[in-house]
Amino acid sequence: MSDTQEEETYTSLQWDNPPPAPCQERLTSTESSGFQVSTVASKQQEKLIHQERALLNLTKGKRHCELQVKYCQSFMLKTANTWTHRGESCYRVFEYFRKWHGGQEFCRQEGAELLQIENKKEMDFVTGSLKMKSDEGYWVGLAEDGLRRTWLWPDGSSPSPDLLTTRKPQSATQRCGFVKDKSLSADDCAGWKYFVCEKYALRSCV
Repeated sequence: MSDTQEEETYTSLQWDNPPPAPCQERLTSTESSGFQVSTVASKQQEKLIHQERALLNLTKGKRHCELQVKYCQSFMLKTANTWTHRGESCYRVFEYFRKWHGGQEFCRQEGAELLQIENKKEMDFVTGSLKMKSDEGYWVGLAEDGLRRTWLWPDGSSPSPDLLTTRKPQSATQRCGFVKDKSLSADDCAGWKYFVCEKYALRSCV
């Protein structure tokens, strides 16, 4: 047999590439499905991450707004009732209910004392310029000495006679002074009233 015939015979005996087995087809299909599922899961996870970031930014924005509101409220509270400067004194009305001793303690925390009114002129200024409510009483620094039953200001001085327009009978409890209706009156120091603080200042009030 010639070489050409042998080559033709060998070529005719070669098998075609065998078709893929059924199990191999299933594996290929499964791998393709798994890839698709993985892609979908990845996209969903990415979407969730974006949503979480958006929610976090929203929460931060809301918190920022809340802080701004609190700051504004605090600023308004501080500036709504500020110190008033007159001469060598600064005055401030506090519309918080306190007992007399509580008001005095509060004023001292502010670097001040309960208001000490020297004369009728100062009384007119206090009652006319500090926007005090006419129907409320405001504690001032005047208090009755427990032993001698005399009226004294925080510095130990006695009040001007023209300020004590009303006299009340002796009481078993200590009495303290308050301003109402442009005059000084007296009441049990354990009562609850607004109060006025005063502090010394040469040029300005802070």
